[in-house]
Amino acid sequence: MNDITKTIRAMWEENASLQDIRAYLLQFHPYEIAAAIAELPEELRDELYGVFTSKEIAEIVAYVEPEQAADFLEDVANRQVAGVIKEMSADDATDILEHFEDDKRQAVINLLDRETRDDIETLAAYEENEAGSIMSTEFIAIESGKDVKDLMREIVRQAPEADTINTIFVVDAHGHLLGTLDLKKVIVARSPRTVDEIMNPNFRAKNVRDDIEDVIKTIRDYDIDALPLLEDGVLKGIITGDDAMDTFVEEAEEDYARLGGLTESEELFESTFSSVKKRLPWLLALLVMNVFVTFMIIAFDFLFTVGSLTVLAFFQPVILNMAGNSGTQTLAITIQKITKDTLESKGDIAKHLGREAAHGLTLGIAFGLLAFAFSALFLTLDHNPQSFRIAFVVAFSLVVSLTVANFAGAFIPVLFTKLKIDPATASGPFITTVIDIVSLLIYFALATALLYSA
Repeated sequence: MNDITKTIRAMWEENASLQDIRAYLLQFHPYEIAAAIAELPEELRDELYGVFTSKEIAEIVAYVEPEQAADFLEDVANRQVAGVIKEMSADDATDILEHFEDDKRQAVINLLDRETRDDIETLAAYEENEAGSIMSTEFIAIESGKDVKDLMREIVRQAPEADTINTIFVVDAHGHLLGTLDLKKVIVARSPRTVDEIMNPNFRAKNVRDDIEDVIKTIRDYDIDALPLLEDGVLKGIITGDDAMDTFVEEAEEDYARLGGLTESEELFESTFSSVKKRLPWLLALLVMNVFVTFMIIAFDFLFTVGSLTVLAFFQPVILNMAGNSGTQTLAITIQKITKDTLESKGDIAKHLGREAAHGLTLGIAFGLLAFAFSALFLTLDHNPQSFRIAFVVAFSLVVSLTVANFAGAFIPVLFTKLKIDPATASGPFITTVIDIVSLLIYFALATALLYSA
């Protein structure tokens, strides 16, 4: 509990007026207010919503996750929620509305003015991975042919509602984007000059249906403050650098969650049920896969009927752990390269797969030699009659397993990308289990061929 929350609770317990609590909170940044309110009892939160203005609530909930914002507003009167939504940017409002129950969402939408409702319905029509779903429709546009002085008046008029004034967009009478204007260029320009004379006609733009990750890459590569999104050449919205950064962080959190074997990233104060629901699908899938590991061990149980070969079980964790760790390292490197678009051509992919397999082979030889020396010494001291042959099987299994593990760690995410599946789905637990199955097969097959059958 932070200091602001402690002070608010103390004021509440001392029967301070809600107006006094509101006045105290408004001294702080909306981000700090949001963090403090999140830790307050629901009863006090509901009371505070009654004294904050719609604009103040909109500024506060803009700094919490949409799901949490929806929880905050769930018990607030629909008319007040509609007032809050009207004060928010359309993209933030759309995200929050998506987390309401169907009845409440529709009731709130029905209370909105036509312009706000149209903006929200426009954004909601796009798929989650499409650029249009996160675009802002609040930007400054001016019609071609206008004088610079007209532009300055337009900036002053639209600035309070616009997401950014750093970039202004020049359009024709039908809304087709013709060029962009940098604010600095606008400030130094003098009338009589038209916006067409000072605009940049060589702008970067994307389509509203383009993939979000592709749009974020364009913003990053070209250092764009506000990227225009078009539909049939018509300017529909923009994505600002801030929006791109927020989305990039969300994507990174989701990828990190998938690498850990989760279906979605977890929130800090998430309920047990919600958290378990996200973990369960992958754990069930991994359970099924691990059953195959069990069946494989059972299939080779004849190896352990020979007294001198029971020691194979002691070296099994070494093979599995080394292969799994090496494969997971390669997986991380491969996903990083996929994210940076350095594995686009067949030549790049082939080179990457060959390099990682070579790395696995080199590591396998190095650790195989160490494993041979250690296991041979251990088994000799234990007076095992097949000490050197068992040591060779352990060493050779390490060489083959690490080579295969590195190749799998490089190949599986590339394959998933080609199949239009998020490569992060080839998560650490998933690929480790796959490598366990392959490594056990290699280990026991070599033991059967070189030890049992000999």
